[in-house]
Amino acid sequence: MEDIRVTRRDMLLAATAGIGALAIPSPVWASGRLEVKGHCAPEFAHVRDVFQKSFDDGDEVGANVAVTVDGNLVVNLWGGHRDEARVMPWREDTLVCTMSVSKGITALAALILVDRGKLQLQERVAAYWPEFGQAGKEDITVQQLLSHMAALPVAERAPNGAALGWNELVRALEQQAPLWEPGTRGIYHPTTYGHLVGELVQRVSGRDIAEFVRDEIAHPLGAEFIFGCNAAEQARVAPPIPNPLNHHAKRNLNSDLAAEIYRLLGDEPRAVLLRPDFCKFVFPSASGVSNAHSLARIFAALASGGSAGGTTLLRPETLEAATREQWFDDILITEDRYRVALGFLLNGGIAYYGPNPRAFGSAGSGGYTVFADPDRRLSFAYTPNRFTSGDGLGIQSRRLVDAVYHAL
Repeated sequence: MEDIRVTRRDMLLAATAGIGALAIPSPVWASGRLEVKGHCAPEFAHVRDVFQKSFDDGDEVGANVAVTVDGNLVVNLWGGHRDEARVMPWREDTLVCTMSVSKGITALAALILVDRGKLQLQERVAAYWPEFGQAGKEDITVQQLLSHMAALPVAERAPNGAALGWNELVRALEQQAPLWEPGTRGIYHPTTYGHLVGELVQRVSGRDIAEFVRDEIAHPLGAEFIFGCNAAEQARVAPPIPNPLNHHAKRNLNSDLAAEIYRLLGDEPRAVLLRPDFCKFVFPSASGVSNAHSLARIFAALASGGSAGGTTLLRPETLEAATREQWFDDILITEDRYRVALGFLLNGGIAYYGPNPRAFGSAGSGGYTVFADPDRRLSFAYTPNRFTSGDGLGIQSRRLVDAVYHAL
């Protein structure tokens, strides 16, 4: 007899869709238990147990969790399905759109240029990007741009949907005046950050952000992080699945400021983020595609003083500067509090990275998580396709993080 479990989530989805009678989805288990796959060092067996329980309880559709210690991949587990109908099995090479984890990777690209002496944190952005130096932006520094303190979360002259292209939004940002004096307070830049930092990377390196990330970050570490998926890559992407129990994704965005910020994605910004083909766009604020074991490999270098596997991303002194707190406040758009460094989110506020306050990483709406704990020389990453439940990065992410530290 088939074991078909109807979760509270299924009932809520039915109610949300306005369905009178409960529609039972395709079963997670055709017969017996769906077992997670991959490998897990014996001392991290509790991580496997917690991950398995999320599938047993119906909290996951598909996901990947990975952990490194001293640069070694000690956990790489995956399971479930790539689609909500639970027809296409999750594979080791399955990818997801990581949402705002993309910002942390984009910032890392700029920090690599800082480390190589190509960018100076206290230099004016206009010294590298002359057209930027107008409308009150003449003295904005690279550090302010990286730390969301440039006061440029909007681009008033850009048309709706401009974030899915490049030049039109960049030109509008060149003409945009800051909303207040740059450097006096932070405001998270949800839709403009990737273009601001990505254009700076291109001006200095001569390569667009997609090429730079591929060649200087992902490939040297044996990882995948892709901006602008081709057809073959897109075929491996598990599209995001909304979750009515995800509090962060349901935040009220009806303020005038939020409307001006998110119209850059189009007339229905949340629908754009959920498009199966969203990953084909080079939108470095949110369209980066990866998986947990790739993200964990990238942040393994940052957890180990800036180097791993013979590849150096940042020198220790650059990494120290990059992870110094710049501001810790609400983000004006919602009531969420962010603790922000130079493009990375520090432990605290919306980001839960375990017990070490020195942990730093990047996080995306829906529960996508990656962080480095430099004291434990540990990195952690979690990439589901269905958005997590609850506040912040979600209860599924928190349980896995707690399980990792329980094992240490």
